Amino acid sequence: MPLFEQVIGNNDNPYLVVAYDNENHFVNATNSTDVNPFLSDAFMVEKLVSGPFRRDLTENRDDILIAFLSLLILLIIESTASAFLLRTNKGRVGVFGFSVKYVIELIQDFNVHHLFHKNTNSQNHLKLNTRLLIFAFSILSFVFCVEVAIIFLTNPELRPVSNDMASFRIVQPVLVSTSHLYFHIRTSANRPCMSANLVGVRQGSTRISTCVTMLTENTTMEFMDIEYNESVKVEITTDIHDYGAEHEVRIDDLSANYSARAYFTLHDGKMRLMKSISQSEHEKKQVEAVHKQFVGAMFTAVMREKKVKNGTDVLDESNKIKFSSNDMEGQHIEVLQSKQKTHTVKTRRYKSTMTGVMPTGLIALHVAHHVFQGSAAITLGGGDTEDLFLNEGLQSRKSIVWAEPVRKLNWLSLLLICWTCLLLQIPLYLLLRPASTAYIAGLWAKHKVGAEMERSPIEVGKNERKRFRLYPKRNNNGYSYGSESRWADIDTPEHY
Repeated sequence: MPLFEQVIGNNDNPYLVVAYDNENHFVNATNSTDVNPFLSDAFMVEKLVSGPFRRDLTENRDDILIAFLSLLILLIIESTASAFLLRTNKGRVGVFGFSVKYVIELIQDFNVHHLFHKNTNSQNHLKLNTRLLIFAFSILSFVFCVEVAIIFLTNPELRPVSNDMASFRIVQPVLVSTSHLYFHIRTSANRPCMSANLVGVRQGSTRISTCVTMLTENTTMEFMDIEYNESVKVEITTDIHDYGAEHEVRIDDLSANYSARAYFTLHDGKMRLMKSISQSEHEKKQVEAVHKQFVGAMFTAVMREKKVKNGTDVLDESNKIKFSSNDMEGQHIEVLQSKQKTHTVKTRRYKSTMTGVMPTGLIALHVAHHVFQGSAAITLGGGDTEDLFLNEGLQSRKSIVWAEPVRKLNWLSLLLICWTCLLLQIPLYLLLRPASTAYIAGLWAKHKVGAEMERSPIEVGKNERKRFRLYPKRNNNGYSYGSESRWADIDTPEHY
């Protein structure tokens, strides 16, 4: 099986990538949404306590949609109440239900004085219908309470997520795409640490620093030598442990050591050393792929410097390299050294040897720095309150990791409620066959203006009256109603 394969990236640029037999044995940190390599400064976090029916789903539109759907729900509630109050029985509407609806609309239109205004000559003893008022104010209070409840339920609030629900963990070794790796090789040099910001949640006091430090006696920097023709020997040793990894690169007389760590603080402000996830059963293959990726990145950098568009010759040359690897007994190292505490862990050691004609030089040590930064990543693990504190050592302590903006009702859940209520309106209206105050008022108005009762309310006849009297007309002996009086000034259409 060849060591490398060629892929064509953006702008038709060729890249050498590691060839492997089964991609399921490897973690591609570039394509995984829940894995954030040390090279990246943005950590996409999958929300835990807010689901699709509780979080914002659109940018800058949720409040508008919620307001629209809230008004629609209130209209549906009022329509349902009207359907019960003005339900018909063989074309007849109950007087009590109509009176309740009439009182509600007078109150909503701020015409409350008409509830107690008396213009009658009746000698019968009239009293206040308490039952009617109770029904009317109960419906108004219910609609008002629903409106207030919607405001509170749709208001965003922060819900904390503690480390007994989710914890940050290192996953290694991983692979990143060659284009992603080469971007950092070209744009940054010897940057030991990066700060990872949480995306999608409110990180609050949480801070994450991912570091790969490099120690070497060769401190000078040189440009890449694109002309190479000598066979060299490259040895890479990797020690993986529970809190990161140690790497050593030897190229003839050049050498450098690299140490990968991740530090983080939570809401309590205590600095912690991030722990790794459990060992993968394919760890040996994964480490070998990282070591090969270092050589592939060197060949890719040379092709980009030469502006090669067809890297077939370079691919053939790279596949002539002799590669061998083996795993061996690891050693104990101290990952925490402070005045108060020390912590020692056991490592798992893997060593690879590559011999052949390949690019080398001091620039290779800096390329290796980026490769090892890309070989470690951060992921979210399950709840775990035990961490290695830099000052207190290994302890178990609960703290807030991040906070999520949550709505008890978002526009999607409101939309489902609206659809359900609208569907329920169909059998409700078929069973109750309700009228409406607008329809009843329309019948009365048609009668007053002399219109045909079957015509549409948006059609007006030429011979119909333009006005009709709503209130009784006062005379010397009392009141006269336009529909009952025979006076000429009332019957004459121009007076209406």
